Amino acid sequence: VHVAAVALYGPRAGRIAVLLLIGCLGLLIRAHEMNTDLAGLAGVSVGMAGLALSPRRPWAAAGLLATGLGMAFLGHGIVPTLPLALLVVALPALGGAWRARAYAAIAAGGLAVAAAVAGAWLLAWHGRDPALAAQWSAVAFATRWSDGITRGAIADSAYVAKILPWYAWPALPLAAWAAWRARRTLATRADTRLPLAASAVFFVALSLLAPGREASAMPLLVPLVLLGVAELDSLPRGAASALDWFGVTTFSLLALILWVGFVAAMTGSPAAVAEFLAREVPGYAYPFRFIPFALAALLTCIWVAVVARSLRTTRRAVVNWSAGITMVWMLTMMLGLPLIDQARSYRGLAARLAAELGDSPCTIGAGVGDAQRALLDYFIGLRVLPPGHPDAPACRTLLAQANRGELPDFDASRWREAWRGSRPGDRTEAFILFRPAP
Repeated sequence: VHVAAVALYGPRAGRIAVLLLIGCLGLLIRAHEMNTDLAGLAGVSVGMAGLALSPRRPWAAAGLLATGLGMAFLGHGIVPTLPLALLVVALPALGGAWRARAYAAIAAGGLAVAAAVAGAWLLAWHGRDPALAAQWSAVAFATRWSDGITRGAIADSAYVAKILPWYAWPALPLAAWAAWRARRTLATRADTRLPLAASAVFFVALSLLAPGREASAMPLLVPLVLLGVAELDSLPRGAASALDWFGVTTFSLLALILWVGFVAAMTGSPAAVAEFLAREVPGYAYPFRFIPFALAALLTCIWVAVVARSLRTTRRAVVNWSAGITMVWMLTMMLGLPLIDQARSYRGLAARLAAELGDSPCTIGAGVGDAQRALLDYFIGLRVLPPGHPDAPACRTLLAQANRGELPDFDASRWREAWRGSRPGDRTEAFILFRPAP
């Protein structure tokens, strides 16, 4: 992202683009998870850097484009790769440098090399284990429509549009301002045309292809951030001050809440907060850890210093926002992690489930999410198989994940409830174990 911003707008844009990306709420929530969507995001970022460099450094651009496409596909599959490939093909319609022979060579070379690398990987894997290669290919080429044209798949077409206002905050309003400012000069503004076209192509492609998951929308953040940087210096001071005030107030209050919660967990005062924590995490004794406490105190002081000493410019809002969101996340990790881990970890739940399962080699899953399946495999080695899996008939139990009291669809007449459990303090999610009905 830094390379792309510098190539488009000059050296001063690189650092602020990175800060704006760090500050996006959607990235904050999903970038701390262990998921392959991050590989797709990395590939898209590298590919965008290549396209931004294409008018000046064609060899570097071709290498970055090929690397980005290959990284996105091998890391996460077709969903993040196809929008980038479509952008490569669509750019010549915008005119200028993208209709030159040099760009045609960059585009053809990047697409060909990426396809060759991905094809070589698939061929090598097929020669080693055809069944696993077929399974990997099915996942890599999966889209929202892989299970057919269903009502849910059609409804998901509006998913990206619905989450975008908060997911891409604060990049989205800054990108909208840049698009408005450049509306009359697009013919001469190649720097703005690239991220604007990328934002449009990514939005349409992800709306049509991506499943209804927040992490699937992460590639769209890259062009929105690059577009948001374009006119940041021309942002009206009133708007910049309002964004700055909102960020400083929000993160100051969140930091205060975290510190009050920490004091209540350690001392029992304020009593109302301590009682709330006791309800959420019954019977848990919060341990005092000096190093996390010291780091949290240091980060809070740094946040205060950053806010107090930041320059009175339009960029101040982005700097303070990114510093604030980083500070709050780190305070959550330093001060709140023991409570979060106790309340939200699946370790204890998995241990109780293992005792109920006995020697069952697997279980059929009904509505069990990907993260929950992975964690049950990690903690107790349990394979949770979909009902249609070839190995499902060998499973002697069925595990259903109920959200807000609603059970997923399955043939309940064949099963009887044998056990029910949830994480401490979790009143929205429960797991019900079923055994065959007599």
